Amino acid sequence: MGGYYVMLKPLSRGQHTVHYHAEVPDFDFVQDGTFNITVQ
Repeated sequence: MGGYYVMLKPLSRGQHTVHYHAEVPDFDFVQDGTFNITVQ
């Protein structure tokens, strides 16, 4: 499956926020997202 992927080092216990932003101007595409993650 095509796309872009990101790998993060293991997160420590607790709450984390992962934010991403992507743009492809040729296709007038913008995507912005936020993940709130709790690691136990």
